[in-house]
Amino acid sequence: KGKNYLFDKRMEQAPAKKTDEEMERDVDSVCCLCRKSCSHYRGQHKCARTLPSSGLACAVPVIVCDAEECRDAAAREPHRLECPLCVKGYQTPETAPDLVGQKRKLGLIARGGTDVVT
Repeated sequence: KGKNYLFDKRMEQAPAKKTDEEMERDVDSVCCLCRKSCSHYRGQHKCARTLPSSGLACAVPVIVCDAEECRDAAAREPHRLECPLCVKGYQTPETAPDLVGQKRKLGLIARGGTDVVT
């Protein structure tokens, strides 16, 4: 639909056949501070919430728009930065899933323990 966030120096990738106007109409993301429509990750801002299950910081990249008050607030009060998952109350699972067991049930691990998927 719109831009895709990339976890490398390119930061984002946009469809080649869409105009800038079409891209602006397709924006679903918002600034994590003012909630205005915004489509670019800049400044390497991260979610500051602590995950209850691990006690670690969430650290999901968040969007902060170019408005001066939002940029200043992100620098002065980084504890206010929250990703959409934390805002909605998402909790990480207490334990990791048993992927090997799930693959065995699906018949994706051949005799002798060979993983036929990877």
